[in-house]
Amino acid sequence: MPFMLENLEVYQKFIDLAFWAKSLLTNQTFWTAVGAVCTAICALGVILVQRQLRLSAWANAQEIFMAADFVSARTVVLQYFDEPIDREPSAAAKVAAKLVCRRMDGLCRLVQKHFLSKRQLFKYWLHPIGKCWIVVQERWHIIATERQISKGPIDKWEASYKYAMKAARRIRKKDQI
Repeated sequence: MPFMLENLEVYQKFIDLAFWAKSLLTNQTFWTAVGAVCTAICALGVILVQRQLRLSAWANAQEIFMAADFVSARTVVLQYFDEPIDREPSAAAKVAAKLVCRRMDGLCRLVQKHFLSKRQLFKYWLHPIGKCWIVVQERWHIIATERQISKGPIDKWEASYKYAMKAARRIRKKDQI
């Protein structure tokens, strides 16, 4: 019973299917198409991962900017913005200024690493970053002093320098400070 004449038609279908599969698997055009589809799927995956990284960077930036210690330190520093330029900061204000510098640097590094756009940074945080920079660096020279004390690498505060200086320039231009 292994081979019956009535089932010859079924066997022929299986044989045809096997030849079709062999010809398909040896066809170069088929594998090119499979490669193109896989490339498109991978590209879509990269785009989705990039969007997710930007979203998590935005959440991280919000977390940095709205942390309770940073808000209180920023409030202490910004109290000196409207004060006379030659007014010396208190010891607590200097400690707050160092915390502000560290947090602003963390925020600016998100932009530097292309996880957060510069446009978003300036749209939402232009005034706090620029005004803090004017008080902390241009009046008190906290970053320059800390750099001299630590003798650390020059690029330690590079992100803050780059973006906070731009924010300060935009504030001066916009508000005529």
